[in-house]
Amino acid sequence: MTGFLIYFAIGTAVNLLYDLLVDGLKREELRFNMRERAFVALIWPIYLVAFVINFFVQIFKKNKDD
Repeated sequence: MTGFLIYFAIGTAVNLLYDLLVDGLKREELRFNMRERAFVALIWPIYLVAFVINFFVQIFKKNKDD
């Protein structure tokens, strides 16, 4: 049971960090609805890996365009 609570707490933290990022970018169209938040909380490891990969791809793509 403790493992599940830790897993869920990390999923909640991932959602919080994403919300803070959306607030910083001021792009409300990127904000998750409640169903998407629950889904991300369940599959946060996959989501986190995809987010990090896309983040670095966009950074290197931006640097290549300069």
